[in-house]
Amino acid sequence: PGMRGQRERPRGPRDEGRSRGRGRGRGKGRPSPVPARDALVGRALEPTAVEDLPSRQFTREGIEWIVRLTGQTSTGSASDPGAPLLHVMFYRADDPLAAVREALVPGTSIDDLFESDLNDLLSTAREAVSPDPPSEAPPKPERRKGR
Repeated sequence: PGMRGQRERPRGPRDEGRSRGRGRGRGKGRPSPVPARDALVGRALEPTAVEDLPSRQFTREGIEWIVRLTGQTSTGSASDPGAPLLHVMFYRADDPLAAVREALVPGTSIDDLFESDLNDLLSTAREAVSPDPPSEAPPKPERRKGR
């Protein structure tokens, strides 16, 4: 007898008839659910243009702002549905391509956020970090051997 809910494994060599890593219920001849690597080669993903991202406009202290949905995910474990998260970037309407601030917010759509939520979020959002072009990136520090 073992712990409740566990079966005792018979002593002796493991069942060599089952291949490791195939998982349960996968018989011979079943196609893999993952596309073959060759099918993905040559397909380049193109980034979505900033102006094509889902967005909303709102006003804060007389200034027009644009909030854009730049990413979404959920967090949690496999045993629960997790919490949906949105990554949003804030742009001034007079310069709609230069991100000013960014934030993570719980939710499934920016359309579900009230204007008061956007105002609060803008005031607590961190400064947006724009990636440096590769040619202007600072050099990596040299590592010294020993002390």
